[in-house]
Amino acid sequence: MAINSSEIRRRFAPAKVDPERTEIKDRISAAAGTLAQLIHELVPGSREESEAITAVEHAVQWAHCGIDRRYVPRAERGAVHADGSSSKQVSEPVTSPSLL
Repeated sequence: MAINSSEIRRRFAPAKVDPERTEIKDRISAAAGTLAQLIHELVPGSREESEAITAVEHAVQWAHCGIDRRYVPRAERGAVHADGSSSKQVSEPVTSPSLL
């Protein structure tokens, strides 16, 4: 992804808070907590255990950032038709056709 002014504003904007985002982030956190607990129970106390739990923390942080920055609430989404087309246009054009 190319870095441009729009992307910089998106990355450094305050987190958006609404019930739908909060529910999704809570589900991600709960699943990650379950995984971290499983790692703690099954992996002997070690650097590897610590690194594994830290990796889960990083995954949650990035997932939450993705929700904060890019999630489109249901009310704002267009309908998706049987052929896969959408009735709502994507607001940000693809900047690199070579990635398609």
